[in-house]
Amino acid sequence: MTTPELTDLINAKIKELFHYDRVIQPQENLNALGLDSKRALELLVALETELNVMVDDEDLVVENFATIEAIANMFSQKFQIQ
Repeated sequence: MTTPELTDLINAKIKELFHYDRVIQPQENLNALGLDSKRALELLVALETELNVMVDDEDLVVENFATIEAIANMFSQKFQIQ
């Protein structure tokens, strides 16, 4: 999977889980869209399941869930996604 494909997957999961009806820009603040800690964990579990990976506890920080780009970067760095 490439980073652009990962970004698309994250966007699709956010839309699916939280019923957003528009594309969210990669740098858009997800907290401003209502992504609180509960929703971030829901998203994390969905992505871990889809990608068949587990994110380490030390990566569960607010900064890693601030934007789609930040989430994609976290997964890309941890799992060598190009």
